[in-house]
Amino acid sequence: LKGELADKSAEAARFRDAARRAEARVETAAQENLRLYERIRFLESYAQVPANASHPPSSLGEAEGKYRSLYEEQLNPFADFSRREKLRRYQDLNVAEKVMLNLSSVFLASKHARMGLLLYVLCLHALVFTALHSYSHARTCDRTRMA
Repeated sequence: LKGELADKSAEAARFRDAARRAEARVETAAQENLRLYERIRFLESYAQVPANASHPPSSLGEAEGKYRSLYEEQLNPFADFSRREKLRRYQDLNVAEKVMLNLSSVFLASKHARMGLLLYVLCLHALVFTALHSYSHARTCDRTRMA
């Protein structure tokens, strides 16, 4: 049994290593494709015919469109500045504020989470109102009984 466990854990380690290598290859390929797209855009800028005339938007492949958006995002200094500012502001928050920000983003991201939160708040309100009504009614009944 211990031998089988050792074999299975070694096999799991091999699979994890293979997955890491595959993820690294995918990341490397994406970076290479982005650099190639950058070179294509550079070469197209020297052509006599504008790039849009030689490649109408309807004929763009899915991959080229994906790398076009990545390339343009990389060139946009405002998006980069905005990303850095968001990161800086997030790092300036204390732990409680980070927890609240993350919880609120979870609840705001999902319709079902928002509905669940609404039902939870409504149930809490109903519980508090019922408890207050019951307490006040009991106090009133006690006063009338004593009188």
